[in-house]
Amino acid sequence: MDAPILTATSLSWAPQDSPERLVLAEVSLSLEPGEFVTVMGPSGSGKTTLLHLLGGLEEPTQGTVLLGGEDLFAKGTRRRTLLRRRFLGYVFQFFQLLPDLTVRENIVLPLLIAGKDPGLYLQEIKEVVDVLDLAHLLDRQPHGLSGGEMQRVGIARALAQRPPVLLCDEPTGNLSTKAGEETMQFFSRVRDRYGLSILLVTHNPRDAAFGDRVLFLRDGRLDPSHSLTGPGLNAAAVFSRLEELSI
Repeated sequence: MDAPILTATSLSWAPQDSPERLVLAEVSLSLEPGEFVTVMGPSGSGKTTLLHLLGGLEEPTQGTVLLGGEDLFAKGTRRRTLLRRRFLGYVFQFFQLLPDLTVRENIVLPLLIAGKDPGLYLQEIKEVVDVLDLAHLLDRQPHGLSGGEMQRVGIARALAQRPPVLLCDEPTGNLSTKAGEETMQFFSRVRDRYGLSILLVTHNPRDAAFGDRVLFLRDGRLDPSHSLTGPGLNAAAVFSRLEELSI
C-alpha cells in the first residue's frame, strides 16, 4: 500500500496572544492517494484552522504535517511554498476569483504565479475545462456567472497545475442546494478522473456523505472512533452520528 500523501500528527493550535485557548487540540489524520475524506463539524469547531495548518498557511503550536513524505514546516518558508505549489490545490467558499480577469485568465493564474507558460499546458487546461463544463464560459468575467459556475472555475483553477491533493473549505457554503449538489458531484468526477486526493471540510451532512470517510471535529478535537466509512455511508448516517455526538 502507498504511504499517505498527507499526514497530520498531534496538531494543536492556539492564538499567540491566548496560548491557553486551544482552537485545535492533538488532531491526527491521514489522507491516502486517491482518497476523498470529509471533515464534519459546526461553525467554530476548528475546521478552517485545520485546513490552514494542513495547507501550510498557518504554523501549528505543536505537531507535524507531512506532505508527500516531507515535513511541511521543517525547512523554512521558501521550501514550504514550493511544496504547496507542487502538491496542493485550494477551493474556497467565496470563490476568490479576480473580478477583472476572464474565466480563462482566472484558471491559468496559478501557472503564471509559478512562473510557468500556460501555452505549454493547453491540453491539460482543455481537459479540465471539458470535465467541468466550462468551455462556453471562458471569455466571461466572474460577475456574469452563477455561484455554481464560479465554484467550477475555482475548481478548475485549483487543478491547473494537476496537484495530487485538493483542500476544500466549505465549497458549497455560498451556493444554493441544487448548485451545491452539482458542485459535490463535480468533486467526485475530478477525483475519479485524475486519481487525486480530496480533503473537504463542511458543516453540511449531505456534502460530508460524498466522502469515502467522514471525520467529526468537535471543539477542536477529532476522535477517529467516531468516523464513518463503508457502503452504508450516506447523509442519513451522518445525521445520525451528529445526533449521537450532540453536534
